[in-house]
Amino acid sequence: MRSLSLSFSTSSTPSTARLTLTTVCRVYAAIKRSNARAGQWLVIPGAGGGVGSMAVQYARYAGIRVLAIDAGDKGELCKSLGAEEFIDFTTCSECVQLSPSLLEEAG
Repeated sequence: MRSLSLSFSTSSTPSTARLTLTTVCRVYAAIKRSNARAGQWLVIPGAGGGVGSMAVQYARYAGIRVLAIDAGDKGELCKSLGAEEFIDFTTCSECVQLSPSLLEEAG
C-alpha cells in the first residue's frame, strides 16, 4: 500500500479550501433545517468523524444538546467536543435504553 503524503502547498490548494467551506456550510444548513433550538436535543450519527465533529461543535455553540452516535473509541472525542450523551453503535443492541436524563427530557 502506498502512503499518502501531502505537503502544505498541496493540502492548501483552493480546491481543498472550497471543499472544506462547502462541508462547513452544509453542516450549518443541516442544523438550521433541523429546527433544533437551544436546550433541545439533536442526534448526530457519525459524530466522531470529520463532518460529524463539526456538527457537534456547531450545535453546542447554538446551545443545542447533542446525542452523539459513533463507534466506542470516539466517545471521548465526541464528549470533548460538547456532546452530552454518547451511544456506541457497535455495542448497543437495544438503543431504546438511552440514558435516563435523555429519556426524561424527551418526555
